[in-house]
Amino acid sequence: ELIDVAHASDAETPEVPGFVVDFETITLNGTPRAITNLVHVPGTASEFLILEKSGGVHHYEVVGTTATLLGSVTVPDVDITADCGLISAAFDPDFATNGFVFVGSCISETHSRITRHVFDPSDYGAFATSLVEIITVGDPASPEPWHSIGSIGFEPSGVLWALFGEKNLPNEAQDTTNELGSLVRIVPSRTTGVGGASPASDNPFALDADPTTNANVAAYGLRSPWKGARDASGRLVIGDVGQSSYEEVSLFVAGATTPNFGWPMYEGPCAEPCAPPLVAPLVHYTRSPEHPFVVEDPLAPSTTVRAVWVGAYYEPDAEDRYEGRLTNHVLYGDFCAGFMRSFALTDENEVDAHAMLAHLEGVTGMAKAGDDYLYVTTYGSCSAFPYRPGALYRIRLADH
Repeated sequence: ELIDVAHASDAETPEVPGFVVDFETITLNGTPRAITNLVHVPGTASEFLILEKSGGVHHYEVVGTTATLLGSVTVPDVDITADCGLISAAFDPDFATNGFVFVGSCISETHSRITRHVFDPSDYGAFATSLVEIITVGDPASPEPWHSIGSIGFEPSGVLWALFGEKNLPNEAQDTTNELGSLVRIVPSRTTGVGGASPASDNPFALDADPTTNANVAAYGLRSPWKGARDASGRLVIGDVGQSSYEEVSLFVAGATTPNFGWPMYEGPCAEPCAPPLVAPLVHYTRSPEHPFVVEDPLAPSTTVRAVWVGAYYEPDAEDRYEGRLTNHVLYGDFCAGFMRSFALTDENEVDAHAMLAHLEGVTGMAKAGDDYLYVTTYGSCSAFPYRPGALYRIRLADH
């Protein structure tokens, strides 16, 4: 349900000397509740799809500091229990010719799926009538509606990548016969009226044709990989929400073996000996209020609840809006603690130029628009309930 709330100044971040960026509030006409993602519409300057946990997909155009609602559609059969809901979306690389958009959502407390739709602003009704199912992942034994589908996205080749949690069944993250707790890489059907998908041909499990593995799996050993982003070199940075000790930011680089991120054998730093296929996280942090990431953020709340997110990789197309401060950087942060940070990746896949950027709680989506600005959405609170109005911001270089 949309409500008439401007939701502007009440969520603004106070100015703090030393922050690299700040946030310009974009007033949302008819503010969605519980925003879960933000996706830029290809070929436009500043049109977006904003996703609601409840299944709403809202098409906005940003002009100045106002986002005008152009139209809305609904993803059917979305289960919204606890952490479930409509979580992710991605436009096909050939959207200009085929009009396809893919969405990831929970369809029950135990299963998630990716569906394909036609997105046509001249005929929003085609979104529902064109639905086909690409893949469904889950386990009827799942005890909680947690650790479900996370981010999805495309490689230029048309391969769809998707993050799936282990549905609170930790041992499934080490079971390579299924997609739970895994990074999945598939080639979705693009035939009208036909769903399904085939494994990406260069997935190691697809190449070795081992019947004891799932050819869709490109990496495993993940717990709750909620948000991820791909850089210009094709490297995928994954935010994996921890259980009780650590939050992890991990790196997937395609290769001859299928990486194992280690859950539930370890959480945080890689258990010794950390030899392939085990992969240590790029960055990890604890829930301590004394952790440097929290200490560096003077606005971080006293909560020890944590949920890591990875937002976007920034590479300007025409105009660098951040004077090189964010170019070739991955932005990430914590949903509850509110710190926003960035780092660059070296050619050797090591973290470089790791720095504090700003403070913003409840981040759920980030996307670069055609105007070369980054835009970010927030959920409205640090918990799943109650549903509160989300917010949209334009990220600007701080003027201190």
